[in-house]
Amino acid sequence: MLKRVKKNSNPGGKVGGGGGLSPGEIATRLVACRLTGVLDGGGVWLAVSEDVAILLNAYVVGIQEGGEATAKQTRDALGSSGADVCRVSVLLTLVEAAHYMIDWGALRIWERSKAIELSNEDFWTYCISTLPSFVPLYAAYRHFRTKSWFLRSGIIYGADFVLYERHPSEIHADYCVVVVPSSQQNEYKWKDIQAMHRLCNQISKGLMLLYVEEGPHPIPLKARNSIAVEERVIKRWDFESAKRK
Repeated sequence: MLKRVKKNSNPGGKVGGGGGLSPGEIATRLVACRLTGVLDGGGVWLAVSEDVAILLNAYVVGIQEGGEATAKQTRDALGSSGADVCRVSVLLTLVEAAHYMIDWGALRIWERSKAIELSNEDFWTYCISTLPSFVPLYAAYRHFRTKSWFLRSGIIYGADFVLYERHPSEIHADYCVVVVPSSQQNEYKWKDIQAMHRLCNQISKGLMLLYVEEGPHPIPLKARNSIAVEERVIKRWDFESAKRK
């Protein structure tokens, strides 16, 4: 059975693992970090201090990847100093980086090979051309982050994202999210949805389909706010429970 989720799924709009901060308050703190990253293939690399790394982890931004050697390569590419401080390497996906750069203004990005800083428009164009599913994934990430959910990749469960109401170190994920672009809605059959739902039941998670109306292709940066999304939670219909109501 399909259930439409209420708009404010996370009561209060506060982020538990982020110290009870709203998305706007987190954005303000990230802007103060003056984050700068290097675009390399399918991700954006940061070299940050231990203090900033702790902050990013608390807000579930990126993953620590590569170690001190990678952090040094990032610093060298940026021509920055701080070798004794910025020793932690953090990797952001293109979707994450777009959200924090374009929506929050908390990130500057440089292109490694050309050694130039990218504008919002440049980075948006790069993401669309590099990752075919970028727009629906970006819309989903932005939607849930705005509603104060924490997100991680859901690839190990066959999903696009997993959602946490609090920090992943505190609780298990509440939902597996499958993003359904408008151009692919007819490709999802009920037997596929039933199989996904059964898997989610086995791992004690709910299944949520997020339908995304993409609009024109390629969608321009200025039109990103017009992308419509709709949440649908899949639940098994219990005949006995329904009969008692």
